Amino acid sequence: MNKFLISFFLVLFALLPTKSFAQYITISPTGNSNIKIKNIKEAGDGYPNNYKTKKVKAKMSVTFNNASKNQNQKWQILISKQDTFWDDELQIWLKGKKKKGVDSGANQFKQIKNYDIDFLGGKGKVSNVQLEFEIRNISITIPAESYSTELVFTIIEE
Repeated sequence: MNKFLISFFLVLFALLPTKSFAQYITISPTGNSNIKIKNIKEAGDGYPNNYKTKKVKAKMSVTFNNASKNQNQKWQILISKQDTFWDDELQIWLKGKKKKGVDSGANQFKQIKNYDIDFLGGKGKVSNVQLEFEIRNISITIPAESYSTELVFTIIEE
């Protein structure tokens, strides 16, 4: 079977509150966001089912256009995926590393679904939160293709 090549397209999405102030989430890829999977030739050869990025593949920052909110505003980030070409057996998991200002959801992988799930929560401005990806359920029964999906991040004020 040929190599699997799974591409990640990070999509940024910000909601505007009812006031004239907005919050922003920035996702900055670091290097290539592809996970290359070894050639899988035969079932039973002991291939891993899960592949994690070896290095941090993206960094996330949260800022506000109002200076006072940069210190005190609570926020929550939701994440979902929109499949472009994807096999339903494959799972994407994402982890944000703990950092000052991030209060909830850090340091644990969360499965990304086709609907919003809580990803990270925090308070005030936060810069360079490291993000790691993992693909689970790789199998010889999944056709060898280049799969892609978009990750949608939504930030809301609490």
